[in-house]
Amino acid sequence: MLETLKLSENFYQQYLNPIAKTVEKYLLNEVNIQQELKTMYIKAVTGGMRFRPILQYLGYLVAQGETPEILTPYAASLEILHKASLIHDDLIDQDTHRRGEVSFYSCFGPEAAIAIGDYLVALSLKVLFHAQPPREYWQRFILMHELLCEGELLEVCCLGQEIDIFAAQKISQGKTASLIQFSLSSGALLAGAPPKIQTALDEYGLKLGMVFQTINDLNNLTGLDKLVKGAALTDLKKRRSSVPLAMLDQKIKATEGQSLWAKLDTLEDQELVFFISSLQKSAQQGELQEEVTVFCHKEMQAARNSLLELPPSKIRNILAAVSEEIFSSWFWRPEKGRENSAI
Repeated sequence: MLETLKLSENFYQQYLNPIAKTVEKYLLNEVNIQQELKTMYIKAVTGGMRFRPILQYLGYLVAQGETPEILTPYAASLEILHKASLIHDDLIDQDTHRRGEVSFYSCFGPEAAIAIGDYLVALSLKVLFHAQPPREYWQRFILMHELLCEGELLEVCCLGQEIDIFAAQKISQGKTASLIQFSLSSGALLAGAPPKIQTALDEYGLKLGMVFQTINDLNNLTGLDKLVKGAALTDLKKRRSSVPLAMLDQKIKATEGQSLWAKLDTLEDQELVFFISSLQKSAQQGELQEEVTVFCHKEMQAARNSLLELPPSKIRNILAAVSEEIFSSWFWRPEKGRENSAI
């Protein structure tokens, strides 16, 4: 069993937030933007915990990289690409808020959201080009971006279709886990780590990303997304695939002989209200939450096992702590809630 550190909000602010601030400073001061586009650009790239840049730094440090300052443009490139995916995702999902703030398309409209997302992809590539990464980094970056777009597109194509847990996992692995996975292992790659270390971080990142998306999907059912995204239960209402909904679908098929979507179609208005209320309770503190928690802990145990391939260090312990802290409420609070909390 690994000895872990408590990755509390205080710990994040003291040790990890400085990395986030370094990347943020680069995004706002070092990326050349036409003056008339700056307002939209700032809205597009500000906010968030800079989770993926932090993971890249941790991957670099756990692989015993000695000059972490070289990572800033690489980390900024990752963050810009991530922001592009979020803007397009909010537009596709019609989410009016992101982390408690008004989403980009709600501010500037869908046309601008499409255009700025494409623009950010181009800027991400430009920043990365000027950093002059090794060939293998380029190859893996391109593959990661392909998987990210593939996952998002698969989610769109599967709307309203019968929910399969393996298909839901594939979507999560693409749209979320691929970038988290790459963030970690690419840090090790830039540190010159041997393949064994990079593979261990790949495996850890894949599991971490799966849990990250699964918790996010559960939050959509519990009602937390009402604070974070401006609406809750949107996955259910828009009939999207997710691991929690796939679990619910399996249960309904086993007990009632019909799919979740078929059940929704047969319910009258009052029955539908009651069913959705019971579903929320199950997601908040009932059977569905328990099943999701078991799934996530199993995934995280596999993730922690992959960390055993890394040399013992404080950074390895921090990575182990990350896998625990994504279950914590502070991690998911809207940004205003974080700013106003005692830290």
